Amino acid sequence: MDKVTQKDIEELIEHFSFVDQIKDSTVLITGAAGLVGSFLYKFLHKLNVRKKLNIKIKCIIRDILKIEEDYRQLEDIEWIIQDIRHPIYINTKIDYIFHAASPTSSKFFVSNPVDTISTAYEGTKNILNFACENEVKSIVFLSSIEVYGVNYEKMKLLKESDIGYLDILDIRSSYSESKRLCENLCVAYNSQFNTNAKIARLTQVLAPFKNDDNRLCAHLCKSIKNDKNVVLNTFGETSKPYIYITDAINALFYILFLGENSLAYNIADEESYMSAYDLANTLSNKYLNKDVVVNVTNTNIYPKATYNKLDTTSLKNLGWKCKTSILNAFDNLINNLERSENNE
Repeated sequence: MDKVTQKDIEELIEHFSFVDQIKDSTVLITGAAGLVGSFLYKFLHKLNVRKKLNIKIKCIIRDILKIEEDYRQLEDIEWIIQDIRHPIYINTKIDYIFHAASPTSSKFFVSNPVDTISTAYEGTKNILNFACENEVKSIVFLSSIEVYGVNYEKMKLLKESDIGYLDILDIRSSYSESKRLCENLCVAYNSQFNTNAKIARLTQVLAPFKNDDNRLCAHLCKSIKNDKNVVLNTFGETSKPYIYITDAINALFYILFLGENSLAYNIADEESYMSAYDLANTLSNKYLNKDVVVNVTNTNIYPKATYNKLDTTSLKNLGWKCKTSILNAFDNLINNLERSENNE
């Protein structure tokens, strides 16, 4: 585990509000190799060690080799190797579920749209069927800011009831549309089978990333770490908020224990809302003392700008507060990186 993640987990444990609720329980995590899922099992394991809470952790994963070797043989974690699209058979009583299994790459959404949809729908249906049959106390389905679709009003606060336009004939909508469907599936199961499902709508989560990550935030951090110009290949008009991993994880537990069934909760740092260009320029000026470079040669290959300014009132009403500013988040991400030997 990298040093930043270790520090984050220790701080999260220190201020964790649900020790009594999670004690002596069994927690199932799907998508355990992903950014959020992996932090969840690492946090719960360390919480077990620190507080001796007798938590049993079960993780569904397709490839055990994606899990750090140190975690593969721990007594409190059981690894269940399977595709989430297949029915789930677990003999142990499960108390709580975090359903985080989902593809997250835009390239994958476009090149594998059928797999994107089937993973979302079949996986969520299997989890909900399992929850029904085993009387699970609470489930959190991890949805996405992308359910809001396209919005053109820059400063409109988007509440959970505000849904923008989605082109269902656009192949990339395989992800956004399937997330919408799965949210409705949670509501349908709650209504028909009394399943205890809640919905977490996450904006982009900031956390230590792998060196082969080529998304915007990773590109910004690697450029800064290596003293290179920050270059954007778009005009960077699309705007959204961000959230640091510890605040996101904390929010998931607030929703798990205090959220209402069939309701969605936005998870974001409202203060971090900005365009991609403003984010890049802010970081470039702070760390490199120079403006961002915009290098756009073909504007037709990029989607139209959209503005997703999220209202987090519903989550705050549960008692949650955002604690890590976006600049502090990027301090952590940049400090966690090693400088590239070839200065790339």
